Amino acid sequence: MATVALMQGRADVSKNGFSCEPLYSSFCYDQELGFFRVIGPDANIWISFTSSQIVGVGSFQTGRISKSFWLTVKFKLPNGDEYELKYKTSTVGATEDAIKWFNYASTKDRASDEIILLMKTREKVPFADVCKVLAKRGLPASEAEAIKMLEYGISGKKIDGVLEGSQFVSRSALQREQVRYEIVSNFDFNSSGAISFKCRGCGKSLPMDKKQESGKCEYCGSPYALPKKLLDMV
Repeated sequence: MATVALMQGRADVSKNGFSCEPLYSSFCYDQELGFFRVIGPDANIWISFTSSQIVGVGSFQTGRISKSFWLTVKFKLPNGDEYELKYKTSTVGATEDAIKWFNYASTKDRASDEIILLMKTREKVPFADVCKVLAKRGLPASEAEAIKMLEYGISGKKIDGVLEGSQFVSRSALQREQVRYEIVSNFDFNSSGAISFKCRGCGKSLPMDKKQESGKCEYCGSPYALPKKLLDMV
């Protein structure tokens, strides 16, 4: 269940303290990306935000005989605009469940910050250490969850490195591996975070379709050798 539906129906909306037109929408939480999203009646994303942008979450009740329960969410976007959403539901359980997901998202963000700090300050971080951080926060602590958190940091360009075996390895550690292997080629990371090898003679990219550990550059004829440890990451 990657996306969790929190509320659905009419939302009373205010922006920077001023009331806006009510919005008939679906309010959900994307567990994979860590975003809250409001989907408009046309099925397009009306707005999205993270738990770190939330200013406040609350609930209240109206009516004595015919009771209604309300969920309120206030959040502030990077451009300074502050929104408030109010959703009405007929059961108190619906608002309580939504608030639990807000708390979960906040806890997951704090765990992510701690894991990224580990990755920035250590050249190698075993999956087991990431699992310990997740368990400490009361979050699912399987190896699969650890890999997701590490991949999130890498894909979001918060850290430089790759996943190798059962650990995260930083870019600086990989560059030192290059020297230890005394390989006759250079390697770098492209914009998507993948490793690319280049000939030390002419600087052209070496073909990796056959994953050969040694050969000659097709451009200048210079010999090259590649460490299997790095080649397996391609």
